[in-house]
Amino acid sequence: CAVSREAACAAGCALAGGGDLAAGVAKVQCPALVIGVTSALLFPIGQQRELARLLRDGGNDAVTFYELSSLYGHDTFLI
Repeated sequence: CAVSREAACAAGCALAGGGDLAAGVAKVQCPALVIGVTSALLFPIGQQRELARLLRDGGNDAVTFYELSSLYGHDTFLI
C-alpha cells in the first residue's frame, strides 16, 4: 500500500502546524511501523507514541510501534 500524495501532504501540513494532524494521519491506511527511541531529543518518544496512537485512532489496524531504549538518541538505528 502506498500513501497517496494527498495523505502525505495533509499529514505533512499538519505536522508543520498548518492543519489537523489526526485528520491527515487518518488517511494513511497501509501498514505502518513507528519506532521511537527513549533518549531521542530531535524526535521525542512522546511524538512517536502519539503518531502510532493517531494512526490507530484513524482506523489503521496495521500499526506496529517499537520503543527502543538507548543512550544514542535518534542515531540509535545507525549502531
